[in-house]
Amino acid sequence: LALSVSSNDLSTYSLLIYMLTFVAVVSLLFALWKKVISNIFIREEETFNAILKKYSANVAKSLDLNTIFELTVSSIAEATGITHIYMSIPEGAHGNYVMRHSNQSLADLSLVLKKDNPLITCLKNKDDLLKMDEFSHSVDYKSMWENEKYQLSKMKVQYALGLKEQD
Repeated sequence: LALSVSSNDLSTYSLLIYMLTFVAVVSLLFALWKKVISNIFIREEETFNAILKKYSANVAKSLDLNTIFELTVSSIAEATGITHIYMSIPEGAHGNYVMRHSNQSLADLSLVLKKDNPLITCLKNKDDLLKMDEFSHSVDYKSMWENEKYQLSKMKVQYALGLKEQD
């Protein structure tokens, strides 16, 4: 019994082996990449969930508004890495928004925004983060008082977010 293999058959077999090896390597790399990316996002989501769970548990134990502000600001800072956070809430008969807390101990909390301020109106209508560099080019921003614009720029506000009460 003699086997004879021509050079044409050898090149066909070599090409087939090369293609199968290539497909196997690419499939392994794709599976590995998918697992790495999945782990990154899952780990990030688990971290956010842990921060939120800790925040909810701590806030539920407190009736002190300043403690709730501190917990809120520290949780936002931990989750996002943002270093300058300010919180304001509506106060008084007119419902003007008064700066009440910051994670910066020497922060100037003198900014008061009227409830009909364009920034407040925009945040009430928006469900996600407002980038101040985009907002600064809007008609709403241009209609704000110069003093308010100056104070926001002095505070180095880059983002604004309206925290909304859920029913």
